[in-house]
Amino acid sequence: MTTLKLILYGIGRGLDLVEKRIKKEHEIVGYMDSDSRISIFRGKPFYRAAALPALCFDYIVITVQGRKTALEIYQMIIAKYGITEEHIIPFYVYADCARYRVRLKACKPETIRGLIFGNSHAECGYLEEDLCVPFLNMAVSSQDIYFNYQTFQSCIFQYGTRWESLSYIVIDMYDYYYLNCDTSLSGYMINYILWGGYLDEHNFKYNHNYAKPFGEELSDRAYMPQRASRLRFLFDDDGVRAGIRADDRWRHIDRYDFIELEPIIKEAVINRYENTIKENKKLLRMFLDEIKRFRSDIQIIFTLIPRYIEMERATKLFMRPWEEEFHDIMNRICKAYGAVFWNYKNREDISGNHTFYYDIAHLNTTGARALTSLFNEDLKKWEKK
Repeated sequence: MTTLKLILYGIGRGLDLVEKRIKKEHEIVGYMDSDSRISIFRGKPFYRAAALPALCFDYIVITVQGRKTALEIYQMIIAKYGITEEHIIPFYVYADCARYRVRLKACKPETIRGLIFGNSHAECGYLEEDLCVPFLNMAVSSQDIYFNYQTFQSCIFQYGTRWESLSYIVIDMYDYYYLNCDTSLSGYMINYILWGGYLDEHNFKYNHNYAKPFGEELSDRAYMPQRASRLRFLFDDDGVRAGIRADDRWRHIDRYDFIELEPIIKEAVINRYENTIKENKKLLRMFLDEIKRFRSDIQIIFTLIPRYIEMERATKLFMRPWEEEFHDIMNRICKAYGAVFWNYKNREDISGNHTFYYDIAHLNTTGARALTSLFNEDLKKWEKK
């Protein structure tokens, strides 16, 4: 196979992943960056962008993670230095970042015993490497019931009967008002896609937080994974691990940090959207029906993960009506589908430990290890039944 000469533009956070993906037969002949003034980097020449017209290379790979910034650099190289677009690859603009596809590419479905769905609470809270049986964590920041369901359908459709060992589906329900959430109508919708979410606009046409149609909003943020085919001859895997690194979040909040209660309470006193609740109840049952159609013996496990204890206490009064309704719905759902509900909200050995939290809503890696350990205990007890 032909050896291609590559120059990597950008020595920030996105560089290491790109370097790991480059096929062994290709050669990195140099590096460059917008601001650095060094001459050697990792044993290779470090160039200034002005030197590009005189350099011998096959491709410039832009390793900047911010898609919009990467696209601006791409356009600058073309306009200022006359390099044709065929020789420039903004990696994170073209790479497929959908979390579920990235995870599926890296696994052997026949060995997987469980799938986890949810939003950032589950993404941060459950560590695959610490689980007592093989799981894939498909949770993504801001992922709601609809996108959990769509992701599950895609996983099953893609690998079908290869899920021969699949025994558990974990659905983390975020908080008592999860059925009141529709990501496609929120201000987080585009970020959800960029964080690795399932590419589908759902109810976006009714979203008043954005001025442009769905496709245009994504294009404005330089989201073009349809060009991923341009990466395959250079890279071993065109997927990008998007979203939160649950296994590398070591910072923790301070016990004596001042916690502003006003925004916390404001979040708890949320509007009730009857149409969303009605749709989500229907979607949840469709999701569970799909699971049981695929394999009737799969155990469905619902969970709730606690926020930091001060936040839980501040919102408790406002959450009470949501909590009562939630438990009523969970009781009926669990009875109908033989599901179980493991509620960790009241585990103050988790929520009361400030060293377990990256922020007041999300566990850090230490906290995730502790929560995953609790989940393992419950799973082992269940398997003994």
